[in-house]
Amino acid sequence: MRYYETLYIANPNYEQDRLVQLMESVSNELKENKVSIINHYIWSKKRLAYLIQKYKYGTFIILHFEAEKFGFLKDFETYLKLDKSILRHQTILLDKKPDKYDEKTEEISKDKKKEDKEPEDTVKTIESSEEKMEPEVLKSEEELKIE
Repeated sequence: MRYYETLYIANPNYEQDRLVQLMESVSNELKENKVSIINHYIWSKKRLAYLIQKYKYGTFIILHFEAEKFGFLKDFETYLKLDKSILRHQTILLDKKPDKYDEKTEEISKDKKKEDKEPEDTVKTIESSEEKMEPEVLKSEEELKIE
């Protein structure tokens, strides 16, 4: 089995319903070629590095799928190019099978990352480094008084 990841950028003006229709049409295109879809979800709306068709933003959608043959990829790439609602796309070959995406676990991991960041630790580090610096400064002041 070969595993692929396709990232495509959709029109940023589309609402959720229209994005779901777009995702279904892309899924149907793959299912016609007997490809099994692992993940297909909206990543987020992001600012683009440069204007694409006069848009500053784009809705990024990620698609993971597996296939035995790769002959259909040329037709799939052509489909993505001709679809007016897709601004850009890129398909890559993955080394191993991607994990199944679950929104709930993604939200939990984001919450844990926020909890892990404690500003108190950084304050203690700064205080401890200042304590180390004080004796050196005092030594230099004593040397100045002696001279």
